[in-house]
Amino acid sequence: MGEIPLIPTQVFELIHNRIGEILTDELEKQSLLAADPSLVFPIFKERDIPFNDSELPAMNIMFDESEYDMQTQVQHTGDYQYVIELVANGKSDDEKHGDTLTMNQVQRVLGICREIIMNPKYTTLGFPKPLIENRKVIGMRFGKPVRQDSSHTILGRLMVRVKAVESAQLNTANLIQGIDTTVFLHETELGYQWKSYFMQ
Repeated sequence: MGEIPLIPTQVFELIHNRIGEILTDELEKQSLLAADPSLVFPIFKERDIPFNDSELPAMNIMFDESEYDMQTQVQHTGDYQYVIELVANGKSDDEKHGDTLTMNQVQRVLGICREIIMNPKYTTLGFPKPLIENRKVIGMRFGKPVRQDSSHTILGRLMVRVKAVESAQLNTANLIQGIDTTVFLHETELGYQWKSYFMQ
């Protein structure tokens, strides 16, 4: 029997990176459109180091699970789930309640992320058909505020499922024409982080 050739980057890895690129790029654009600097924050890939209060708000995008069906000798269909996790905090004073403000912020940002992912522009996440069969947001979850003195920290999660075809022939797929970003994955002392020229 012959040797297995070099295995290229797999589709679930490409999708993971693409979600980070899209959110980094589009949140910056939304920040400019809304004149809202709070929509620009660090976005990490699979960060395991806990966030410090000084870093918040911050986002972490994680690969959660996969299921496979429609398997043949040359390809199979993968159903991949990714978790977009946002952590934010806020302080209470005599005029405002930090828990309410922070919860509103987390809900708003994850709502914007849902709209971005589900925009028709990203039906195939920028990859050519038939690599991506479909993508959908399957839910949002929010934790209860964690209070420390006058500060409240809240975690929210957006779950995204992407159905894609895995095969050696499709794994080298480039983005379709007209889908461009200036976002790159950088290695930092705190983990891998997506950055754009805007953030340099």
